[in-house]
Amino acid sequence: MHMNDRQDSIYFRLFRVLILAAVVSAACFMILNTVVEKRIDRYVSNPDYREQENNARIESLQDYVRRNGISTGDWEALDEWVKKQAVLSLQVYRNSILMYDSNYTGEEDIWEGYSQSNYFDLESYYVVEFKDGDADVILFGFYAYQYYNYALIAEVLFSCLLFLCIVMLGIRKMMNYIRLLSREIEILEGGNLDYTITVKGRDELAALARGLDHMRQSFKKQVEQEALLTQANRKMITEMSHDLRTPLTALLLYAKVLQQHKYRNEEQMWEYVDRIELKANQIKKLSDNIFEYALITGEEKIRLEEPETFRTVFYDLLSETSAYLEQKGFQVQMDLDGMELEDEADDAAGQDQVMSGETAFETRNCPEIWQKRYVCIYSDYVTRIFDNITSNIIKYANRSQSVRIRTEFDSHSGKLIFENNKSNPEKKEESTNIGIQNMKNMMRKMNGGCEVEQDGELFRIILSFAWSEKMHEKEGAS
Repeated sequence: MHMNDRQDSIYFRLFRVLILAAVVSAACFMILNTVVEKRIDRYVSNPDYREQENNARIESLQDYVRRNGISTGDWEALDEWVKKQAVLSLQVYRNSILMYDSNYTGEEDIWEGYSQSNYFDLESYYVVEFKDGDADVILFGFYAYQYYNYALIAEVLFSCLLFLCIVMLGIRKMMNYIRLLSREIEILEGGNLDYTITVKGRDELAALARGLDHMRQSFKKQVEQEALLTQANRKMITEMSHDLRTPLTALLLYAKVLQQHKYRNEEQMWEYVDRIELKANQIKKLSDNIFEYALITGEEKIRLEEPETFRTVFYDLLSETSAYLEQKGFQVQMDLDGMELEDEADDAAGQDQVMSGETAFETRNCPEIWQKRYVCIYSDYVTRIFDNITSNIIKYANRSQSVRIRTEFDSHSGKLIFENNKSNPEKKEESTNIGIQNMKNMMRKMNGGCEVEQDGELFRIILSFAWSEKMHEKEGAS
């Protein structure tokens, strides 16, 4: 940070204001304290003032003693009166014997050598009539103490108030700018995202204003994207409702036929039952697709897993997919760049269950793609995508034609390509293609892509997984 930037910083400016306010407030406190103490000293040093205060306390004590019938030995009653006076020390003598001293906690604590004293020449004393006779009372009053306390409190409060006033005057410009930003934020809260935040100066508030304006722009863009997404969802729901209505209408029709017994024989009845089951399964499939679509679009941003090599992530998944499709009667042709099967895998007991010997693996001389390139995925999404692709192949692919799985690589991503021929190209099973849309949403959240291509009977799905930049940096460092 340059020197000018530091001087423009709120921290630096506020520091200067605080130093000035502290110096002025401290000087004001010292002046006030000196002046006020001198005035209090002049006032309390007057003998008439001390005598007046003592007489007031003696009258209070005499009244207290008469009302409560207190004798010179009633320590607890005398202690209670002294505590109420707050700034008073009291001694009571009877026949020159110390009967009570507020500085002691009990009669047994009085030192015998001190219990008799010639106090006549030391202090002025007053005669108070107790229950057991007259006694001489000596007062030690610190009457001015409370004035000093009150004065000190007032001086501190005034100095603090002066400190705050100087600070507020010093940061008035910043406060005005903060109020301006507050009003502009209220405008944004009202929904006007086209309003530009005012940026003034080069301090932290200006940086905050720039950040708010950038956030406004980002939020505006996000709102626009959400509006587009809402429109797309509304369109998807409308189309799905239409697709649901077709099998649902047929199901209700068959149910009504059975209910009214409008069938020729039992064989036709069971035929209608089978049709009802078929339509119910279609409805279930469509509703499952809707649920999955809502679940994926409603999920927050996922946290991708640690980078792994392309081979580590997809080797087992592709092997299991190939084996499963072959069990369902498909021929699978694998064309994977750099995919080298270990020789010892052929001798493993469970290898034949995972990879059928009929599967054709074509390898090219680029094993570094599988071994050194890293991708970040979300395993749950990848598993669901592979399940979706496998399910679609089983439902719609032509078993007489091979299912082809191959890879392609470039500097930005690795691609998995699934190709198959349709069993009935004219049949349109899912007009909304919601399953495809679900795969696109999941790939998008993994920073990848999903493309669908159709050319007559040929159906192709391309999954693109972006290379991990973190691992690229690691490779460059090594």
